[in-house]
Amino acid sequence: MPATAVEATPTIPVALGIVLREDKVLVGWRNHTLYQGGCWEFPGGKVKTDETPRQAVVRELKEEVGLEIKETDAEPLIEFAWHYDAQRYFFNVYTVKGSGGTPVSRFYNYLRWYPVSALEADDLPPANHAIIKALSLPNRYLITPAGHDIDIIEQGLNKAFQSDISVAVFRAPELDSQTYMNNARRLLSQNPTFSNKLLIHNQPTQVGALNAAGVQLSAEYAKKYRNRPIAAESLLAISCHNQAELEHACRLNADFALLGPVKTTPSHPDSLGLGWHNFKTLVKNVPLPVYAVGGLSGDDLADCRAYGAQGVAAIRGFWQP
Repeated sequence: MPATAVEATPTIPVALGIVLREDKVLVGWRNHTLYQGGCWEFPGGKVKTDETPRQAVVRELKEEVGLEIKETDAEPLIEFAWHYDAQRYFFNVYTVKGSGGTPVSRFYNYLRWYPVSALEADDLPPANHAIIKALSLPNRYLITPAGHDIDIIEQGLNKAFQSDISVAVFRAPELDSQTYMNNARRLLSQNPTFSNKLLIHNQPTQVGALNAAGVQLSAEYAKKYRNRPIAAESLLAISCHNQAELEHACRLNADFALLGPVKTTPSHPDSLGLGWHNFKTLVKNVPLPVYAVGGLSGDDLADCRAYGAQGVAAIRGFWQP
């Protein structure tokens, strides 16, 4: 089902712990007699009035699966609001990688270590869909720079994919549509390993033909659509600048969004950035991984996590020609 942005109503805070070991995640089978039961879910529960979400994760993991962790073991992954029936919940989701010991089911019918790559939205409650998306995405997203010869772009992408970049978009706004398509076809046909890493820009009907990983749409281009324009197995990204555009990204069931500019950028020196506090205010109500973009680099990853971002999307911050 498409992600659903929600309106402000009385809220119940929830904290979830995504326990990771190698490439697997711990899930528990929720009894079918319970509310939202009959499916797998991530351990967690309601945040008490006298504790922080991080403290709640520590407590819930001990109570539900017998794992003892420290607060510092829990790293922010995503936070968002969601409605179940008439009740509004706010999910604070943390990854936990430092847990030791063997989990023991103290609440669930049974536990399972599930490959992250095999998680299916239909196996978990609807609110967990955004979490699955966040788990599958990296914390760095490269946007190719404009104004470069295709040989330089190809060289730079190869270098990026051999380092710490695993997803990128080929964006070249200076090119006409036909030249862009020719260049995209060259990149993807001559570099087969790009097919699961490289998105094309504003060409959703060409994703399959080019064997691209997906498509990134500008906010303006996304307005043409009322439903998701590409297949579920391909990535759909949407560039956003405000709450309305983020909500439209949710309606299109995007896999992730970009929001910015967070800081003033060299390309738009007269445009004030959103700032981190405004960024957090905008993203906290949408059940969608959101990359922060605009004047950022890998040095900003800690701030990204602290303010609710999936990670950094950047041109200059990640490009190495």
